[in-house]
Amino acid sequence: MFDPVAMEPAKGLLGDAVEYADSIASCLRGAEVVVLATEWPEFRSVPSQLSKFRPRPIILDGWRMLKSGYGPDALWYRGVGLEHPHRETRERLARFVADLGEAPVEVEETNQAPGAKAAIG
Repeated sequence: MFDPVAMEPAKGLLGDAVEYADSIASCLRGAEVVVLATEWPEFRSVPSQLSKFRPRPIILDGWRMLKSGYGPDALWYRGVGLEHPHRETRERLARFVADLGEAPVEVEETNQAPGAKAAIG
């Protein structure tokens, strides 16, 4: 997991349940799926950073910030979620994320395949 802004709050919430990276590049290394859950400008470089990866990880773009249309590689990109949320939606999401830090979080064990990684930002 990598987030240029929220790493410390994420560590407080998730503890040792996820693997943390110190950069986008180190987070992407070995990933099978990349989930873009925030729209930080740094994440716009993800497609170019993945361009030489084989097999190429699937990108799930929760903000549709990258847009589809990467030519023959468009199959590895999926834009989901909000494209340009209204101000009210952004404020509600911001309050929701802020409230996460105040509530206890239960983390369940998963049966993740050995070596499977996901990059979440």
